[in-house]
Amino acid sequence: MQHDPVWDIRELGAVLWRWRRFLLRSVGIVTAASVVLALLLPSWYRASSALLPPQEEMAGFSVSTMLRGLTIPGVKIPTQASPGEVFVAILISRTLLTELVQEFDLRRIYKKKSVEETVNELRRHVSAQISEDGLVVVSVEDRDRDRAARMTNRMIELLDRFNRQTRSSRGKRARLFIERRLEDTKRDLAVAEDSLRRYQEKHKSLLLPSEDAGAATLAAKLLAERIDLEMRAGLASSIASESSPELQRLRQRQLELDRQIQRLPDLGMGTARLYRDVKVQEQVFALLMAQLEESKIEEAKDIATVEILDRAIPPERKARPRRSVVVMLGFAGSLMLGLGYVLAVEYLRRVQRAA
Repeated sequence: MQHDPVWDIRELGAVLWRWRRFLLRSVGIVTAASVVLALLLPSWYRASSALLPPQEEMAGFSVSTMLRGLTIPGVKIPTQASPGEVFVAILISRTLLTELVQEFDLRRIYKKKSVEETVNELRRHVSAQISEDGLVVVSVEDRDRDRAARMTNRMIELLDRFNRQTRSSRGKRARLFIERRLEDTKRDLAVAEDSLRRYQEKHKSLLLPSEDAGAATLAAKLLAERIDLEMRAGLASSIASESSPELQRLRQRQLELDRQIQRLPDLGMGTARLYRDVKVQEQVFALLMAQLEESKIEEAKDIATVEILDRAIPPERKARPRRSVVVMLGFAGSLMLGLGYVLAVEYLRRVQRAA
């Protein structure tokens, strides 16, 4: 008598009953091994800290605007990004992580041969992202709960220090740049005043008609602003890349001023032109003096650049592994594999009997 190689539910139950000892034994062994594995797996703890989103400053350049587009080795700053995204880029940068590796001796802890390998391993345990509420959330996981909290808080300290150093460095560059331009402007102003005085003495013309004086003053204002923009663009290009938003804004304003200057009336070579040249240098000098004071303040400024909402504390519970999940996966996996093996063997036997 030949048997159908496909069995019904009653026959399936009989097959599983015959193999019950094998199934119980295999599932029990694998589940017990899963319990042992879950107990042997090292515990990892995750400490987190939350930062308030960076705010644009009321005066001068803000930290976020200042940092966008900077060309700094080891730190890839996005050119078109929100202030929070700029902070995230700095937090996970190679420069900051390398310093963290050295301070906490992570090369020894992670048992890596080189600093680069250690940094790559650290990246697997570090997270910096913007939450749905707009907060910058920084997390570090480590086998030591206290070290996880200390590393998280240290990352924020390094972020703040980086921002301050960058701001101070930019302020210093701006101060030195402006001081050089200020000396040049003093000389140009002296030359312009001397030329105007000699011309007036030669032609006995001490006063300008009101319409010429107004035209000269307007031209001087536009030309002075154009020179000021050139200086700002020159300073920005020495610090940031050509694609930085600040430099692009300056370039656009320069184009607008050029169009306005082209529409100015010709003042000729007389008193009005010389008067305009003096006014240009006077306004440039005044602008440079104001910028010099701003750069000195920026260079000396030593205030916090990040606002901490929640400092990291040693976590009470481990982040991973979830031992119950490991055991459940071991149980479910062994049961499925055991059933698959039993059904495959029984199916082959019935096919052979039916042949």
